[in-house]
Amino acid sequence: MEEFQAQAVQFFNNAQTYIQQTYATVQEFIMSNWKQYSAEGAAYFDTLMPGHGYDIVVALAVVLLTTLLIVLSVIPICLCGGRRRNRKSRAPVVLMVGIPGAGKTAATTRLVYGKMAETLTSQTENVVPDVDLGEDVHAMVVDSPGHQRVRSVWHNFVGRNAGAQAATHIVFMVNSVDARNEARHVAEFLFDILSDPEVQDEELPVLLLCTKSDMQTALPVQGIVPLLERQLQELRESSLKDAHDKRDIIARDVDESETFTFDKATLKCTFASASARTGDFAAIARFVREM
Repeated sequence: MEEFQAQAVQFFNNAQTYIQQTYATVQEFIMSNWKQYSAEGAAYFDTLMPGHGYDIVVALAVVLLTTLLIVLSVIPICLCGGRRRNRKSRAPVVLMVGIPGAGKTAATTRLVYGKMAETLTSQTENVVPDVDLGEDVHAMVVDSPGHQRVRSVWHNFVGRNAGAQAATHIVFMVNSVDARNEARHVAEFLFDILSDPEVQDEELPVLLLCTKSDMQTALPVQGIVPLLERQLQELRESSLKDAHDKRDIIARDVDESETFTFDKATLKCTFASASARTGDFAAIARFVREM
C-alpha cells in the first residue's frame, strides 16, 4: 500500500511538471510566432469582419491558451481519481459501526479509559479526538450508534463533507456470542456499508471485529465469516433483482454471476477477534497501521 501511495504521488508530481512544461512550450511558440500569425490571421478575419481582424485573433489566442491549461490540468486529476483523497496522507479516523450490542461503546471505553464500564445503547455518536490504540498507533475514534433509527448517522463521517472527521478506516463489530441469531441484521447493516458509493469511492478498508471472543459461547471468526457471506449473497441477489436498487458489493473485476465471498468484495475486508473484558484490541492498531 505504501509503495502504491509513493508511486501515485510521484505520478501526480510528474504530471504537474508535464503540464507546466507543455503550457510554457505552447505559450512560447505562440509568442515567438505572434507577429507572423497575428498579421496573417488579422488579414484573413478582416475579410470577414472588416476592422475587427486583430481583435478576433487576440481573442482566439486567449481561448486557446485557457482551454489548453484546463485540459492539461484535468487529465492528471482524472487519471489519479480526482474525487478520492489520499487516505494514507491523512490522520487516521476509525469509524466504529455495528448493530446494538456489538460492543462498540465498550470497546471505545476500554481504549480510552483502559477499563470496563457499564454501557447503554448509544443514541448519538461519540467522537474521541486522540485515542491510543496501542503499538504506538493513535487515531480519532468515532463510536457510531447502532440502533436502526439513528444508525444512518455513520454517513456523516464518510467523504469530503466530513472534513477532518472523515473516516480512513471502518471497524465493523460483530457480537460473536449472538452471531448466529443476529446474522441477518448484521448482514443488512454491513451490506449498506459495502455497497455505499461514497465508501467505495474512498476505498475504505473494513475490519470485521468479532467481539466478546473470550466468552465460552462465542462463535469463532472462521464460523462467523461464512455465516455472513451467505446472508450477504442473499441480500445482493435481492438487490440486483430490484430495478430501483441495483446495489452490489462484489468487485467490478469479478463476474456478477459469482457467489459473494469477502475476497471478492468491493472493499478490502479483514477479520479479527477482540474482547473488551480482556482489553484485547491489538487487531485495531494493526489494522490502522497496515491498511
